[in-house]
Amino acid sequence: MILSWASPELYGQSDSIAPYSKGTHHLYFQANFDMNATSLTNEFISDFYMGDFLSTRLREKISARLGDRNFAGYRMDGGLFYIFSPGDFRKKFGYYIGIEEHSLGEIRFGKNLFDLVFFGNESFIDRKLHLDNARMNLMAWQQFKAGIFKTYKNNGNIHQFGFGVALNKGQKHFCVDVHKASFFTQKDAEYVELDLDMDVMRTDTNNSDLLAFNGYGASADLSYNYTDGRNHEFQLRISNIGYIRWDKSPDNFHREKAFRFDGYALPPSYLLNGLADTSFTDAGTYLDSTLQAIYASDRQKAYSVMLPLDVDMIYTYTSPGRHLSVMTQFRCRFFSLYQPYCMLKPGYTWFIKRSSIGIFPVFSIGGYGTFNAGVNISANIGKKFFLEVGTGTLNSLLSPGNSAGLSGTITLFKTL
Repeated sequence: MILSWASPELYGQSDSIAPYSKGTHHLYFQANFDMNATSLTNEFISDFYMGDFLSTRLREKISARLGDRNFAGYRMDGGLFYIFSPGDFRKKFGYYIGIEEHSLGEIRFGKNLFDLVFFGNESFIDRKLHLDNARMNLMAWQQFKAGIFKTYKNNGNIHQFGFGVALNKGQKHFCVDVHKASFFTQKDAEYVELDLDMDVMRTDTNNSDLLAFNGYGASADLSYNYTDGRNHEFQLRISNIGYIRWDKSPDNFHREKAFRFDGYALPPSYLLNGLADTSFTDAGTYLDSTLQAIYASDRQKAYSVMLPLDVDMIYTYTSPGRHLSVMTQFRCRFFSLYQPYCMLKPGYTWFIKRSSIGIFPVFSIGGYGTFNAGVNISANIGKKFFLEVGTGTLNSLLSPGNSAGLSGTITLFKTL
């Protein structure tokens, strides 16, 4: 989540907050969830997560959709803030203070890795299977944020600059980065050989709940808003310029070695038949047992990771009557598997006395997935209370066998 506050004059159908009221004290809450994948489908993800049987038809269907680089991931964010927006923006700064909660999981994998995991190695006997360039990253963290913003007006144009800082608490982190890997099954299936060049970073799995304090760090947010006071608004946001240092008994090591497992050291049903009838939890157990077998003895070293850094550019056009609007957004996320993201959000707003209701179709491409479509609905009541709810993945909910995506968002803004 990134915060970008606007003065009452910086009005537009956008993510700016203060336009919904000319009061000076506000409470702001926002929560978002987004899960997506480039090649997997909702049907497959649901069955796998719930531990249901994965039919041969379903696994073959997914396998046929895969390329050399496939992505899947989720991101959950929530925040609660107090905002002071000055009545006379020409002389005073506005400020905000609040807390945020974040978690993410993301994976990059190739077709060979999927086929080995979900079909087993029977069809790959006496053949070296390459599993290069795979990555899995899981992280949860919390932030205490505070910042200021200042608005300037010049010939009818309004400029606003914002700066914020955060103290970061690291809850948990787990990252496996496979640079090169190959898997070989001896022709009589007497042994398998795993050749790896990989890095592993993991915090204490016995201390990973919400109160866990496995790391610390700091970060900063920057924002710039511009409006001509009539129809056009532009926003630039840079969030989470910072890091977390994981130093509470973490695992951190590099492995470049060949491992030989004799006599089915890995479960035979896993090797020969794949994870057709295996739950999400059991799959994690298999992964953990394999990692234990290849762990280095000198593995406990503190390490630092950069937070996923978002750069957002947003342009909004609002018609002279303020009924019609179109918002476009481009996002680039660094230090993450998240791909460049583009969104189009047209909308229509009905005004009823001092209140309004709006409907906004949402079309997007990129991120962890491909194309998605959804809708947001907003209500502004007496310019004292604002609510917006929606989802950007209606198409995937309506056709779970052909696409992936599950998302939801809620925004609440109350003037005190």
